[in-house]
Amino acid sequence: MSKLSLVAFRTGAWISIVTAFVHLAGHVAGPQAPRNETEAKLTELMTTYGFALPGAPRRTMMEFFDGFSLTFTLFLALTGVLALAIARSRGAVPELYRFTAVALAGSYGILLGISLKYFFLAPTVCLGLAFIAFAVSLTPERARP
Repeated sequence: MSKLSLVAFRTGAWISIVTAFVHLAGHVAGPQAPRNETEAKLTELMTTYGFALPGAPRRTMMEFFDGFSLTFTLFLALTGVLALAIARSRGAVPELYRFTAVALAGSYGILLGISLKYFFLAPTVCLGLAFIAFAVSLTPERARP
């Protein structure tokens, strides 16, 4: 593996971790106050109207949203930390490093597509940068003369 590959892989890992903390900070800060009557009604419905889920108590849409938000944060942090651990031990198991780079580039590529369709600019940029970093980490090492 080349130095560029390792730097890109670690960069993708750190982008994932930083994105997780920024996302968690946004989650902890809570939703913005409604700016008009329509937003107030939507917020009220999201926080008060419960619906039944199989095998679970009634949940509101906001609880459902918060659960997925925290899961996304955990995914970002976990993939970043695992990537750093694998980068550190890359010499012991080089096949694992390559497999992880492929898996992360693929996963973040899919997440980028989802983000382009459903999210807003900030997470899309962060996921795009992580995807590019993990994809660049797959560049083959140049043969030396």
